[in-house]
Amino acid sequence: MYQRTGAPLHSAYALPQLRVFYDDNPELASSVHKWTTLASLCLDRWTNGRLRRGRHSSISYSEASWTGMLNFRIGRWDEATKRLLPKECVLALPLPIDFDTAPPTERGIRILEGSGSVYWDRWPELRGDADDADDEGRQDDFCRLFLGIGDGACANAGSKCITLDRIAVSVGTSAAARIILPLPINLLARGGGVSASFDSHPVPSIEIPRGLFCYRIDAHHVLLGGALTDGGSVVEWVRSVFHLQNNEAFDEVMEKIECGYSNQQESGAISNQLTTIPFLSGERSTGYRSGATGILSGITRETTREDIVLSAFEGVILRLSAVLDLLVDARNAFFAKGVTNLPPRIVASGNGLVNNRCWMQMLADCSKMDVIVDGETDEATSRGAAYFATLELRSLNMNAMDPENISASCTSTPNEKTLAKWKAKAEIQEHLIDGVSSTWN
Repeated sequence: MYQRTGAPLHSAYALPQLRVFYDDNPELASSVHKWTTLASLCLDRWTNGRLRRGRHSSISYSEASWTGMLNFRIGRWDEATKRLLPKECVLALPLPIDFDTAPPTERGIRILEGSGSVYWDRWPELRGDADDADDEGRQDDFCRLFLGIGDGACANAGSKCITLDRIAVSVGTSAAARIILPLPINLLARGGGVSASFDSHPVPSIEIPRGLFCYRIDAHHVLLGGALTDGGSVVEWVRSVFHLQNNEAFDEVMEKIECGYSNQQESGAISNQLTTIPFLSGERSTGYRSGATGILSGITRETTREDIVLSAFEGVILRLSAVLDLLVDARNAFFAKGVTNLPPRIVASGNGLVNNRCWMQMLADCSKMDVIVDGETDEATSRGAAYFATLELRSLNMNAMDPENISASCTSTPNEKTLAKWKAKAEIQEHLIDGVSSTWN
C-alpha cells in the first residue's frame, strides 16, 4: 500500500482518522453526504456546482494525495485503502482530478453569467472586461479559478526547486525537505490504453524509501520528501526553558556557539558530547513511530546552557540529514533510469534557518551539499501557487522550461573536515533512537 499511496499508515493521514470517526461517531457519520476540501467547497459554491461529476464533488490530485489514500501512480483512490473504510465513507469520497480540470475545455474554472451564482453580482472584478471580447464575442479576460495544490508543492515551485538538482529545505515551526520528480500518471496501469511518457522516453518508476512521502502534484509530477513535526519549535523550546526569549540574550548564546562550532570546523573534533532526539511533538519522517518523545542524552556536571542549545540545533539537523540521505538515494536511483545526472543542492527557506548562518553551515556540513538562500523567494508558497496557475493559463510544460536562475543572497558550502564528526553524531543519534523506541507507546 505504501508504494502506491506514498504515505505510511499513520495518524497524521486520513485513513486512520476516517476509521476512528466512523467507528466512534456513527450517528454523526450517518449524516455525512460527501467529503471535500475547503478549496473545493468554495469553488463549488462560487461556480454553482461546475466542479461536480454526477453525484461526486471533485478535488485535485494534490489534495487527494495529501490524504495518504490516493494511488499516486494512477491518480485514483487506492483500492486496498477503500476496502479498509466503511462503504458509506467510500461513496462519499470526492473524485480526484487535475487541479486545472474544468468543463468543458477551458483551462481553469470561471464564474458564469446566468449560472445562478450569486457571486457574479457580488464580485464584478471576476467577470472580465466586456470591452476586451473578440469579434465573436468571446471574453478571455475573465478570472480563472483552480483547485487547490498542497503547500509543500507550492513552496518547492516558489523556491525555484522544480528541477532534479534542487532540493527545497524549509525550517519553520516544523521542517521538511522535498524534491519534485517528473512522473506522469501511468495510464496503462490505470486502464487508459496508452502508456505515459516523459519527453518521448519511457517514464521511470520510483521506489519510495521507507520514511519518505510521495504525493502527486498534477498529472505529470510528484513531490518526494520527508517532514519533521519539530524544527524551529525545538529551538523555541530551549529558548523558553533557558529564558532566552530576549533576542539580546539569545544572540549572546549564539555567539558562543558559533565560535565553538568554528573551532570544530578547523579541528574536526566532537566537542559537544550531548545527543538530542528532537521529537517534542512526536515523529513523522523517518520512523513514524507512535508515541515518540524527545530525548536529551549525555548530560554531566560540566554540561552548560550553550551545550544544550547547540545539541538542539544538531538534533534537528541530524534528522533533516536522515531525510536528505533517503531523498538523494531515491533521486540518484531515478537518474539511473535515464534522466541526466546533476549534483544536488539545497535551497533553504524559513526564517529560523536562513537567519541563522551557523545553523545553515551545520546543514551544509552534515548533508555534504551546498545550502543556498535565494533572495527573491521570500513568499515561496504564494509564489509557487502563482507559478502553477501561470503554467496552465499559458499552456506551458514545466519539464520543457528552463529553471529560474537562483539569486543567491548567501551560500554555505560543506567543510570536509567535519564529515567524520557528523557521521559519528548521526550514528550515535540513530543508536539512541533504536535503543529508546521500545519505551514509546
